[in-house]
Amino acid sequence: VGTVRWAAIADAAPIAKLWHDVWHATYRGHVQKDALQLCGLPSFVRRVGVSLFERQDLSARLRPTALVAEQSAQAGLCGFAIIRGGAEIEHIYVAPEAHGTGVASKLLVEAERVMLEERGCEVAHLVVSVSNLQARRFYEKHGWIGSSRQPWMSTAPWEAVRPPELQLPDDMRASGLDDRGGLTEAELAATTMRCTQYKKFLGFETGPTGKFGYGGLRSLRD
Repeated sequence: VGTVRWAAIADAAPIAKLWHDVWHATYRGHVQKDALQLCGLPSFVRRVGVSLFERQDLSARLRPTALVAEQSAQAGLCGFAIIRGGAEIEHIYVAPEAHGTGVASKLLVEAERVMLEERGCEVAHLVVSVSNLQARRFYEKHGWIGSSRQPWMSTAPWEAVRPPELQLPDDMRASGLDDRGGLTEAELAATTMRCTQYKKFLGFETGPTGKFGYGGLRSLRD
């Protein structure tokens, strides 16, 4: 299966490329073309910049949020997971060629260990598409259950932080991109599922938790 470790600054570009490619492969056909075009590689590069570290409890100390998996040093990254606030699994993405190899399971198990042992979290949360049955089965196989509780109930406060090595040009910083997770207003609208087709695909109106799709809950001491 390879190794799982915390992401470093040098991993930012590979994470962005993997995230972009898998996201487009997953949602192609479910998202309007104009929304897909807005979610180009540059938007994922900017987004990763504020996804690798966060500041908790208003302290000056930064802590990593992204775990990466690699099957070998030569092969490069084959997956990543992002933890928010110590209690939410925000993303797990695995390259298609690594599907079925146990990479996703290893990322999930390590993320759960970090949340319990390093972040003091006993109950973890996530949200996935109601229609993404494969993802739901994956999480349920690992002990997650459906829940109406939403992640931000226990993840706040935290602050996403862009490290100096990944700073944006002055004009981009002035536009408030980082206040929107590194996205322009149009990109944010696309990635927050505001187009009608994407809302329907995600089960916003019909999902068991109502507006936000399928909520997953995991007791980490079980």
